[in-house]
Amino acid sequence: MKSLEEREEQNGPWQRATVGGLACTTMDAGPRICGNRTADSVPETPVQYVARVPESFCFYAPISAKYEKRFFIFAVKQNLDSIDRQLLAMLQQNAETPLAELAEAVHLSNTPCWRRIQWLREKGYITRHVALVDPRKVNVGVTVFVAVKTSQHHQQWFETLRDTVMGIPEIVEFYRMSGDVDYLLRVVVPDIRAYDAVYKRLTQAVALSDVSSSFAMEEIKFTTALPLNYAQ
Repeated sequence: MKSLEEREEQNGPWQRATVGGLACTTMDAGPRICGNRTADSVPETPVQYVARVPESFCFYAPISAKYEKRFFIFAVKQNLDSIDRQLLAMLQQNAETPLAELAEAVHLSNTPCWRRIQWLREKGYITRHVALVDPRKVNVGVTVFVAVKTSQHHQQWFETLRDTVMGIPEIVEFYRMSGDVDYLLRVVVPDIRAYDAVYKRLTQAVALSDVSSSFAMEEIKFTTALPLNYAQ
């Protein structure tokens, strides 16, 4: 009988089943029923399928000769587990962490660890890999938070604002807000003179009721790593 580790090594991450019925699947196709087969006819790797298993069926059941004439469910994992969260936490700190180091940290061999990372990409948990550049090294060490108020809220005005903001590289974040402020921008520049150029470019392109600028005196905390305790 294959262990859970051996099955994961071969076919990707699986969970143990507590119900009957036979299904085979692939990591990218989603769980599907393969039909009625006896235990000794179950393939060692996923095969063709004829019907879809409900999303809630996320199980793994071991094959053994003693289960002949009975059925089992196999289906890919649908939600994050503790291993996935560990991998995400490590990759958020350093996306270039070697696969062997990741696998060792989560107590898996390289192949199932790699498959889990691929699954995280396919499901959209990992959207892209980027390099974080030191703003001081590229001479944009001054951060300015810009609060914008407007009396205009029609779509054409918003599209003009959005297109203008998208075309100004110094504006690195752009949010629509609740409360007294309508929009909040985060701007990075080398100095006040450079910010003034950004300010003029913004206000000349879009009609704004009020623009309030606050310069950050000190960066106390900055991280791109998201908390994972809410992830499902």
